[in-house]
Amino acid sequence: MTGQTDENRKNCPQCGRSNAADARFCSGCGRPFSADYMTGSTFDEKRSRLLDPVTFRPDAPMGADCFGDISAADATRAVGKNEKYYLPVFERLCHSGRMGRFHLAALFFGGGWMLYRKQYVSGAIVLSLQLLLRAATLVFGYLYTLPVLRGAYAAAGVTASQSTVTQEQSAAVLQALAELPAGQVLLCCLPLVFSVLGLLCSVVVASNANRWYFRHVTRLVGLIDKQPFATPEERSAELSRRGGVNLPLAGCLLVCWMILYNYSGTIISAIFS
Repeated sequence: MTGQTDENRKNCPQCGRSNAADARFCSGCGRPFSADYMTGSTFDEKRSRLLDPVTFRPDAPMGADCFGDISAADATRAVGKNEKYYLPVFERLCHSGRMGRFHLAALFFGGGWMLYRKQYVSGAIVLSLQLLLRAATLVFGYLYTLPVLRGAYAAAGVTASQSTVTQEQSAAVLQALAELPAGQVLLCCLPLVFSVLGLLCSVVVASNANRWYFRHVTRLVGLIDKQPFATPEERSAELSRRGGVNLPLAGCLLVCWMILYNYSGTIISAIFS
């Protein structure tokens, strides 16, 4: 099925679906394998508990079949891909109030990760903000910082053919920059300010990504519950369809990001030259 033998898999006692031996929730119905998790004694099981993002409290043991207002089965269908990471994080949010681990994918991709996880409105807002900060960094750098630096180096006698800069030339460059008016210095520093703001934005997104995604999943399940369905299977199918991830959109965003990353300087110079 996934390259594992039957001995390395376990069946769900609720729906009978075969799951990986280290699965904590059934991939079919979402039922937690609490006993397997809490009583495991092999080295790999102990290691997985030590490295797990969830820290359980005595009054909130593993084995709950719901996360707040939604069931584990609904959460499994809404998350879709990589539920082995998100379901323990959801449990931690519900039972301990802690937001779980720092989300590295959200740190590097920000709004793009949110769009990939079908958080379209909030993802579009975050991605637009990040692109705006990136564009401001490039534009102000090209229009203000770069010309000032070129003038300072030219005044110090530094040419483009030089491979190294002498101490005297470095001192002359610093002296030329120190003599700039305060307003011009501020304009030159704006690209750095925008870069720091962009970094802070990424850190905020990564720190809150799990909490925001849990709210998105909870909201999605609530919207599904308001719709009439003839059978439970239709409801489950609709939840799976509207949940999960958007791979085509993620691929398009990745291609666009690579183009902008590699050719942003060329694009800016072509626009303002």
